[in-house]
Amino acid sequence: MSKEAASQLEELLGRETAELEALTGLLEQERDALARSDVDSLLGIVDKKSRSTAVLEQIESQRLALLQAVNQQNITDFIEYNPGDNTSLASAWFRFTRAAEACQRLNQINGMAMMQYRQHVARMMAILAGQSGNENTYGPDGSLDYAASGKAGLKA
Repeated sequence: MSKEAASQLEELLGRETAELEALTGLLEQERDALARSDVDSLLGIVDKKSRSTAVLEQIESQRLALLQAVNQQNITDFIEYNPGDNTSLASAWFRFTRAAEACQRLNQINGMAMMQYRQHVARMMAILAGQSGNENTYGPDGSLDYAASGKAGLKA
């Protein structure tokens, strides 16, 4: 069973890696759409990302079920505790982990870009609502200009 399981795990990892690489492409498109503030593209990308993550979850559940069937907690344990040449499986696992790390990095970058985009939109909305967004405004001489900042000046 261990040779058959290794083969099945390798096939599942290959499918997961391919899906992660596709997701990486979507994350790159998302990054570019965020840079362009292209909301229409972003909406389409979000839908594609949802489908891709659903596929990844399905493959992962198959992989975990297979590992459970052979009484292993994870792939590294499988590789370590099963006799035979698992070089190909170890290589597939390495490719999978690199693809997952690349997705994670891009997702974090996109998350930060999205946060900055939301802050920018919030500032623009505040300006449109008549709020300056600045706590303090300074006049030409460097002193606090209370009239421009919307705060009343205090006099002693």
